Amino acid sequence: MDIYAGILVLSALEWRMRLITPFSFLHFFIFSTELKDPSLKYVLKEQATKIIFNAHNDIKLLEYKPSTIAASALISASCELCLKQYTMRRASIAACKYLDEDLLTKCIDLMQEMVMLTEANESTIDTSFLSIEPPVSMLERSIKRQRISYASAADTCSRFLKL
Repeated sequence: MDIYAGILVLSALEWRMRLITPFSFLHFFIFSTELKDPSLKYVLKEQATKIIFNAHNDIKLLEYKPSTIAASALISASCELCLKQYTMRRASIAACKYLDEDLLTKCIDLMQEMVMLTEANESTIDTSFLSIEPPVSMLERSIKRQRISYASAADTCSRFLKL
């Protein structure tokens, strides 16, 4: 019986099924901000993508549509990258008639909290294990100890033999 329900839904959708994620909307919102510099578009998209990836585990994001999540990530990224143009970009993205202003504001606040938590966690990560110099192995230490002990033993023996 389930297969018939599935076929009914698919035929009602005219078999047009595709995955809708926040990434599907990034391109649309980037071009709605009317940025002229292609490198700035790229950096903004990369930063927004990073924010979405870092936020994907938060259950609170399930309350929002993918378009709202994408818009919030872009607004948060623009806040991080260039604060001077933040209000202009936020206004141009929020002007989209498909976005609810209240939900967008709540989602932006949630995204910015997550960005701050992510930055705080990244700054407290212990990176001492990433040192370039390899640690001295136990074998090297024991060989050095043996050389020192043999040298001191030879000195001691030669002193005793001279007596």
